[in-house]
Amino acid sequence: MITLEQRQNFYKELFYKEVDRRKDFNNSIVVPITLLTGVFSIIFYLISAYKFINWVFIDYCFIVLFSFSTIFFIICAYYTVKFYSNIDSGFKTIELPRPDEIEEYRKELWLFHDKADVANEAFNTWLIEQYITATVNYQTNNDLKSTHFFHFKKYFFYGLIGLFMCGIFFITNILLNKSEKEDKINFHIELNLSNPKDKYNIIDTTVFIKKDSLKIDVIKPTLKDK
Repeated sequence: MITLEQRQNFYKELFYKEVDRRKDFNNSIVVPITLLTGVFSIIFYLISAYKFINWVFIDYCFIVLFSFSTIFFIICAYYTVKFYSNIDSGFKTIELPRPDEIEEYRKELWLFHDKADVANEAFNTWLIEQYITATVNYQTNNDLKSTHFFHFKKYFFYGLIGLFMCGIFFITNILLNKSEKEDKINFHIELNLSNPKDKYNIIDTTVFIKKDSLKIDVIKPTLKDK
């Protein structure tokens, strides 16, 4: 048969177990904040460094994946706030009575009951009820935090997949733009310049021009006899 003291010790241990669980959740809030800070920095860099020039297929794929990833990470931020403060209704915490209140209630029981053992039994029963009430409240809040943290991890994983695909398209975009910049069009222009003194000489000129510029890089004139 379980004694009153054993019941009290059981609920006491259960209460402090939930207290430790709450501390672990509160200490882990730095993890999602750090992760979100990192991914939003990456998102800002990707969208600012991506070159939208020709709007080819990979550009549309990048925009779609980038949008989905951003939405997922915004949802993660929402669940991070809920995890920390439960923005819908807040976390209602029920704590144990203060030590002075407990002692005052114990003295009142001693004055009310004639026998000490009856007063002690009533006091222990009341203390068990306080442990149960506070423990249930802590469990409810901790379970809510656990649910919010689970949703954070789920949407963060989805966002990472999209961000990884965005990185592939981003690297492809860099390589394509680099290739286009280095690509030059070779224009062979023949300029027939008549020399009033020598009508049999013309100038054959080869001009190299960059694709995205009208600046002449190299001019190679050669004299030819007509």
